[in-house]
Amino acid sequence: MENSQPMPTPVLRSADVVALRRLVTRGGRERIDLLRTAAARPIRSATALREWHDLLLFVLAHPRDETERAWAADAQRAVAVLVESWRARASRSYEGLLNSG
Repeated sequence: MENSQPMPTPVLRSADVVALRRLVTRGGRERIDLLRTAAARPIRSATALREWHDLLLFVLAHPRDETERAWAADAQRAVAVLVESWRARASRSYEGLLNSG
């Protein structure tokens, strides 16, 4: 019997973001697609969130075009929403962000 359940989306890890940063900083037309794919993955650790936030700041500072700039601004707002949800639950992930820069 075949399982019709979709596979869960893998968590975005710090190492994933570091690898993505190398690709994004090189430029290329596919970078927005890579960023959007990464943004669809859940973030569960403070370290990965800090890396993701830093990458988004880079994209905001060096967008390929207005579409990419607008996308990065929206992604930054999503980061703020995630941080607030962690704070509201008093999660360990939120504690990992305290005094982290």
